[in-house]
Amino acid sequence: MNLRRTLLPALLLFALAAPSPAALRAEPPPPGRIELPKEQMSTPQELAAKADVVVLGSLEEEAKAYPTGRRVGGHPLLNYVQVLRIRSVLHGTAVSSGTLELITDGFDPLPLPQDPLNLKYTGPLVRGDYVIFLRRVPQTELYFIAGGWQGLYPLQGGRIVALQKQGGFAAYGGLTVEELKTKLKQRQ
Repeated sequence: MNLRRTLLPALLLFALAAPSPAALRAEPPPPGRIELPKEQMSTPQELAAKADVVVLGSLEEEAKAYPTGRRVGGHPLLNYVQVLRIRSVLHGTAVSSGTLELITDGFDPLPLPQDPLNLKYTGPLVRGDYVIFLRRVPQTELYFIAGGWQGLYPLQGGRIVALQKQGGFAAYGGLTVEELKTKLKQRQ
């Protein structure tokens, strides 16, 4: 009897103090708080293996800028979020809505063209069609470019352009989207 009087209030107090199941789920960090990895890949095979998804997509909208509160080389670092309209999934599984949010990082104002930061930070991307190797940002619905510039391939005249000066792999340059899709399937 005495145990019930002691145990019942303790259990009631514990139940009221326990967080709800919704509170146990972590809130995704705001875009300005996300720090994107700066991992470089050694080979095109490593890039493909580390990408969660490879898509052909179109960037059609302007980027939204989010201050990070960090500075790199004296420049304020910003995160940018853009909507990528998925035209085709070449490898992996993308969201079913046909769009995803791409997060990149860079500076405004831009560093001078010869500044090595330009090779490390892509900044917001211009409108156009791209093949992009993507990784998902944990605990969010955002995706970032695997390997930075290494995972970004503009599409021109139906062919993939390798941005070799920025670290893109020549093995993917000049291929059609279908040829790349076949190459990625052979890797599996």
